[in-house]
Amino acid sequence: MRAASSALIWLPVAILGCLVTLLTISLVNALNMKYLPDWVIWALNLVPAFGVGVWSYYSFARRQQRRVVITESPTGHLRRAAPLYVISGLLGAVIAANYSDPGFGLVAQLVVWPLMVALGGILGDVLAGRRVATIGSRDVTND
Repeated sequence: MRAASSALIWLPVAILGCLVTLLTISLVNALNMKYLPDWVIWALNLVPAFGVGVWSYYSFARRQQRRVVITESPTGHLRRAAPLYVISGLLGAVIAANYSDPGFGLVAQLVVWPLMVALGGILGDVLAGRRVATIGSRDVTND
């Protein structure tokens, strides 16, 4: 998976992550679950988008591995996931710069959800690469 393709699929995956998170929150609201602990509210805002990022980028990397041989190395991962690191850094900087602004709370979700997709994408790429490294290192013998 090249850096360009990683960058190109980020926007649709980020939109999907936002929609899945929004639907998850809407479902919890529809179930009229009141007085949820703070950790559940955090999980509702972070886990769905992160999961979409992991699943999407893992699937994408696995499809790319069928077409071209991807060797797992830190350099290869950084080359493939560089756009995700840049996006994560930029979105993290936006959050850090506006963290103390009381008006940022409503907009923060629209920054946090795509950030979680990017971080999940990084993990998805690592997991796909680890799978290749594990499969490549097995000792296969014909008995």
